Amino acid sequence: MVEYYRRYKDKLILRDVLAADRTQLANERTLLSYLRTALTLFIAGVSFIRFFDSLLIEIIGWLFIPLGTWV
Repeated sequence: MVEYYRRYKDKLILRDVLAADRTQLANERTLLSYLRTALTLFIAGVSFIRFFDSLLIEIIGWLFIPLGTWV
């Protein structure tokens, strides 16, 4: 992003700078939401395996763990 500012500094107007900043912030929010979802799936899977006695819920827990690490 810094290289973009250096290269086109004389051609950029305020609208372009703000648009680039908004894009960068949106990308960061998207990454954080993916991480939050993956962590939630992983923790839910471990909780389902550890604290529930139902076979169906334990199978769902075993499915959540690899899904959380894959996401």
